[in-house]
Amino acid sequence: MSRTARWSLALLLALAASVRDARAADDPFEAFNRQVFAFNQAVRAHALTPLARAYLELAPPEMRDGVRSALFNLREPVTALSAVAAGKAEAARDAVARFAVNSTIGVFGTMDRATELGYGRHSLTLGDAFCAWGASSGPYLVLPLLGSTTLRDAGADLIAGAAISAVIGGLAYGAASGVDALHAYADAYRDAARLEADAVDLYALHRSVYFQRRARICAVDEARLRQEMADSQAFAADE
Repeated sequence: MSRTARWSLALLLALAASVRDARAADDPFEAFNRQVFAFNQAVRAHALTPLARAYLELAPPEMRDGVRSALFNLREPVTALSAVAAGKAEAARDAVARFAVNSTIGVFGTMDRATELGYGRHSLTLGDAFCAWGASSGPYLVLPLLGSTTLRDAGADLIAGAAISAVIGGLAYGAASGVDALHAYADAYRDAARLEADAVDLYALHRSVYFQRRARICAVDEARLRQEMADSQAFAADE
């Protein structure tokens, strides 16, 4: 297991052990999360945003499209395995075919030839497989640099990351993950800034957006979100 994976596992175990000091059922690690969130916001302002601006200015659209396609292609093996684990045979088949096609005639994934051949893109993670098995999301977490997640999804990402690192090496995995994160941020940071402009509590906004996004993907998370909304409405009515 790589050093990053060991550090992440230790962090998750420490957080799980500290649940007895929880402040609230829905966000028991809020005090820790807010400190990490503030750190991430500082990194975002002083490092990620300048890097994203430079990337958008220096890299032509065609190059960015190629990078985006290549990054999607690197995720296909994880999608295939996650789809198998989730019992989604068609998604698994498409992911295997996409990786084979785009890694060859798609020039290492820089061109999406698989879609032209009828193999659609599916974005599945091991966390989605855990969701399909009915695993609860667990507490909300904010991890350094990685941002919003939950105990279930962080554990799933840790397992997937350790497995990939074992195959391609920790350095290669770290580099690919860094490029992926920068590219995703460059695509989204302007929209995120507009969304955050009028927010009173940025931390609460990011937490809400994360749970709503997961609820659109995961039936277990959707049921949890609906229940929390119903409980909030009932509490408001009692007041």
